[in-house]
Amino acid sequence: MRTRAAAAALAGLVGIAALAACGKPAGTDTGQPNPEATAEQGLGNTDGGATGSSGSSGNSGGNPGGGASPRPSTSRTPSQAPGPKIEYFRVKQHPMCPSKSAPNPIQKDLILEWKVSGGATSVKLHLDGGLFYSDAPVTNTTTVAFACHSTPGSTATHVYELKTVGGGAERTAKQTVSAQTPP
Repeated sequence: MRTRAAAAALAGLVGIAALAACGKPAGTDTGQPNPEATAEQGLGNTDGGATGSSGSSGNSGGNPGGGASPRPSTSRTPSQAPGPKIEYFRVKQHPMCPSKSAPNPIQKDLILEWKVSGGATSVKLHLDGGLFYSDAPVTNTTTVAFACHSTPGSTATHVYELKTVGGGAERTAKQTVSAQTPP
């Protein structure tokens, strides 16, 4: 491949030298080399396109302009996939189960917060696999009653899942929350 590219580059340079020897100003012939071309791409067709599919470099790949085929673009785009992005989904306040033996049991509800960007129109929240909040805003803080066990010393665990709606492929995030029932 490099031999073909070198031959194409050499053919382009010979064509430029021939034009210069004839006294024509550079760039006035249809065989004008591409100033942005690389050695691997060749400098372009120096015979005005008359070589057809065989090209001046011996390329039989059907490149009608002769010369080597251009390389694919090397520009890179960020790896960030388009569509919704969950900026965060977190527990703002952990739950506290009430004591069964205390005269005035203290209980705290769970508070979840999230932010979604990237064109999502809303979100859905699932609790232990079942939908419990649909069409929620993309940025929100919500208080959720936490179901505790009634047996002192036992721990209740629940899985909360946030799913994006609209704007592209669905994205999900999970939070597993536990709380122990005090004696």
